[in-house]
Amino acid sequence: LLGVHRSKSAINDEIASKLNSQYWGVLIISLGIIPLAFGILFFLVLRINRGQKQSALELIRSEQATRAITQTAADAIITINSKGSLLSWNKAAERIFGYSASQMIGSDLSQILPSKYLNAHKEGVKKLSEGGQGAILGKTVELSALNAAGQELPVELSLSSWESDGETHYTGIIRDITERKQAENDRQSLEL
Repeated sequence: LLGVHRSKSAINDEIASKLNSQYWGVLIISLGIIPLAFGILFFLVLRINRGQKQSALELIRSEQATRAITQTAADAIITINSKGSLLSWNKAAERIFGYSASQMIGSDLSQILPSKYLNAHKEGVKKLSEGGQGAILGKTVELSALNAAGQELPVELSLSSWESDGETHYTGIIRDITERKQAENDRQSLEL
C-alpha cells in the first residue's frame, strides 16, 4: 500500500518534473531550430546579394564597353532626349563639328543645324515627344550640318530610338561625307 499511495506533494513533484523536462526539451529544440532558420535566411540573403552584385557588375561592364566603342568610333554619335536636349556627344562629334562635349551637353542641336532644317527638326522632336513616328527613324539620310566655324558640311545621319526609365531617347550616328562628295564631284567633272 505504501507504493500505491503517494502523497499529493510527490505527485506534484513528478508532474512538475515531467513538465520541466518537456519545457527544456521544447526549449532545446527551439534553440536548435531558430539558429538554423536564421542560417538559412542569411544564406538566402547572401545569395540574393551576390546575384544583385553580379548583375550590377555586368551592367557596369556593359556601360564601359559601350562608352569605349562610342568614344573610339570614327563617326559622331550623339544622343538626345524626347525634349531635344543633348545627353551625349562623342570625340568624333567634337572633331567633326568643332564643339566640345561640355559645350554641347544640355543644349539642343540648333548649333549644328542649318537654318533650313531648324523648323523641321523642332516639329520632328515635338511629334516624337507626343508619341508620333519620325520620318527618318530607322533610316539613313543625307543632309548638311554646320561646324563651329559656320561651314556647312554634307553628312549622313542614321537615327534610332530607345526607351529608358519611361523616356524615349534618340541616338544619331553622323558621318562626315565631305570627302566622298568631293570624290563624286571630281568623278562627274572627269566624265563631262
